[in-house]
Amino acid sequence: MKYQNYSIKRVFSLCLIIFFMGTFALLAQSKVILYKNYNYKGTERQISGNVADLSQSPWYFNNVASSLKLQGVSSIAVYELANFGGTCETITRDIPNLKSTFIGNDKISSLKLNANCGNAPAVVLYEHRNYKGKKLRLTANAANLSSGSYKFNDITSSLKLDGASRVSLYDQANFQGNCQTFTSNNSNLGNTNLEHDTVTSVKINSDCTFGGPHVILYQDRNFSGRSVRVTQSMADLDLSKFNDKLSSLKLVNIGSIAVYEHDNFMGKCQTFTQDARDMSGSNVGNDKASSIRLNSACSNFTRLEIKNKSAAVIAFWFDNYYPDSGHHKLATLRSKVYNLQSGRAVTIVIQFGYPGAFDISYSEECRYTIRMDKNTTVKALGTLFNPHCDVEYEY
Repeated sequence: MKYQNYSIKRVFSLCLIIFFMGTFALLAQSKVILYKNYNYKGTERQISGNVADLSQSPWYFNNVASSLKLQGVSSIAVYELANFGGTCETITRDIPNLKSTFIGNDKISSLKLNANCGNAPAVVLYEHRNYKGKKLRLTANAANLSSGSYKFNDITSSLKLDGASRVSLYDQANFQGNCQTFTSNNSNLGNTNLEHDTVTSVKINSDCTFGGPHVILYQDRNFSGRSVRVTQSMADLDLSKFNDKLSSLKLVNIGSIAVYEHDNFMGKCQTFTQDARDMSGSNVGNDKASSIRLNSACSNFTRLEIKNKSAAVIAFWFDNYYPDSGHHKLATLRSKVYNLQSGRAVTIVIQFGYPGAFDISYSEECRYTIRMDKNTTVKALGTLFNPHCDVEYEY
């Protein structure tokens, strides 16, 4: 009996040792393998624990993975940003091509083993209407979709809510510009105020906020048709897909707005201090506005072009530091254009040079003061061996 008991204890101990050795072996091989190329090829990284930043040592594998394998791991949560931020996807199987996933190819920056993304509210943006093309799943607010983390700026055409009750899309970075809140899936943003390919920032489970000064631009008269809410001056309304479309407008907590016919605040201008039901009677006219300044009045600008028609390089600058204080070189047959405030005087200093063996040896220096009443072209003349002070004006 004693011998039998001893044998049973010995067998039991041996079983325990085998069990624990097997468990430790299994734990030791629990890992995810990231591959640089599709179909498990190229440089690889074997990871057996959570990694908050794949760009750090010893990994140096940030935004590199194109395929992956799981070994002894039930699931992994992969994240688009470091420190487990941004878009997240739970993966439970080997993936030969990450391009087919939400996270996408070359997008993984951090990951957790034997974990999942949880049930965080999310929104999925799609490149094309009807939920087609490239897609981006967001579980947190995104202030700028043009950043390297997303690379999804101005391409959204449809969206789905994935656990989120609503989402607010903005056509400018940092939650500025025109905005629209969606409480359900939308297969075609072309039928909304945002239109296709304008989304730049996103807020999840949040409504559009316009507590500060803003102006509402309308495509049709009497405050109807597609509208755009603008919270800051815009040098080009085409950024909101609203160039040459303005027919009426409303001012909200704004004293005045200057509306210009051309981009960069050029051309005809009209100052508004109250709502306008019909732009056709303004200086700018209907469907012709291209830029606006908030809390501003019209300030007309005039075009100045400095053109080198001489046979040698010239140097020029502005004596009164308006519009800038820099020194500029201008090669022959080249020109530089400035949009200057009308009514102001500008003094141009031009140096004419003689060609040397290796460079230009400057000689004569001339000053010309011009009052910017009309568009002006200043042409520097002269010959290769006689680059004298000779300027021609063209109004």
